[in-house]
Parts: sequence; C-alpha cells; structure tokens
Amino acid sequence: MLRFPTEHVSVAVLCNAATANAEGLAQQVADNYLAGRLEAAPAPPVPPAPATASTSAAPVEIAPAELKRFVGRYDLQFGQVASIVEVDGGLRIRLRGREQPLTPRSATTFSGGLAGDIEFVVDGDNVSLWMKATPFPPGPRLAEPDLSAAALAAYVGRYRSAELDTWYTFRAVENGLEIRARYSPWGRLQPIAPDRFLAGPSELRFQRDGNPNVTAFVMTSERAANIRVEREADAAAR
Repeated sequence: MLRFPTEHVSVAVLCNAATANAEGLAQQVADNYLAGRLEAAPAPPVPPAPATASTSAAPVEIAPAELKRFVGRYDLQFGQVASIVEVDGGLRIRLRGREQPLTPRSATTFSGGLAGDIEFVVDGDNVSLWMKATPFPPGPRLAEPDLSAAALAAYVGRYRSAELDTWYTFRAVENGLEIRARYSPWGRLQPIAPDRFLAGPSELRFQRDGNPNVTAFVMTSERAANIRVEREADAAAR
C-alpha cells in the first residue's frame, strides 16, 4: 500500500500469488495516475570512491567439471528449495520463482544468489548450500526422485481434504506426474526429491504406510502449512 497525503491518493494492491510483485505493481499504478502531478525526486549524491579495495573477491575461473558437482536441488531450512543448474558453462540459481546467474568468487563461493552470497559446503560426496545472509545452517542436496513408470504409478489416484472440502487427482505422464484440483485443468508437478513435488508455489510431500503404500500427501505453501490430504480407498481404480 502506498499513500500520497498531499495528493489525497492511496494505492492498494492485493495479489493472490506468492510470486507477484505487489510493491512494484503499486508503484506503476501511482506513476501512471500521478504523472505530471509530482516532481521527480532529486538524484542522490554520488558517494566518493572508497579508499580501500572492495571486500568482494574478483571473479575466478572454475572448470566445467568442477561446476557439475554443485548441480542439484537443495533443501533450505526456511522452507524453500533452491535449484542449481548449469547453463552455457556457468551456474544459475532458481529460487522462489526467480532465476539468476552465479558468479564464482572462489572454488566454492558465488555471488548473485538472490538472497546474497552463497557457499557450497563440500564433505566428500555430500554437498550442502549455505545462504550466507541467512541465520540458517547449510541446506543438504536432495536425492534424485525415481520417475520410472512403476514408481509414478504409486501416486496415481484421487485424494480428498475434509479441511479444504475439495479433492485432487493425480495421473502419471512421461517422466512425471500431473495434478488436477477438482475440475480444473491438469498441471504438471515438478519433482524435487523422493515423494516430494512442487505444484507452483506449494510443496507436496507424499506419505506412506509400512508396506509402503502411498496413503496421503501434506501440502505446504507460504501462507499455509501441513494441510493433510487423504488418499481415497479406491484411488487406484480412478
């Protein structure tokens, strides 16, 4: 929400999407509505150049083979999954619906991590991702999910939530799953780890009994957590 008291104007933006830039949209509305009514803010003075060299290390070269060991998905402690992908000989990070290139500053440290500098913590074959600007410990790299036809068939069927008074249907497609909420269009899930998928900004974690049969999934998003959705008894037949 933006307020301009002298102009008797307020702008409020409500966005039903976690990735929407409500602040930026509000500023665009204000810029258009108040065009010509407000003077541009004076440009801030340019600060003098620091007397000492920058504390940021200069970019370094890392061999492509060394970069490959960092590729994967990482389970961050604040409920987010970060994906590190290799593109054109460099690394990029995908987080919270955004993507940005990473610039190597050392063999394991990179800048441009969307939330500040990042560091890969290597312990033998285990690699973790540390978002250095956060108070959380490094997030471990997630195991690759099994996307074989037999493995995907275990999720197929219909699941119902009494809390939300709705149902969800899953079907197997080539190398993945699709989800349908009630009668809405089908949407593809993004696999992130065994029994874990992303549906837009929400994460689905499937649960199993001791057999192990899939019995439910738990849905978590930025605005709600741990919503349990039970699998119907005849789910496999649907």
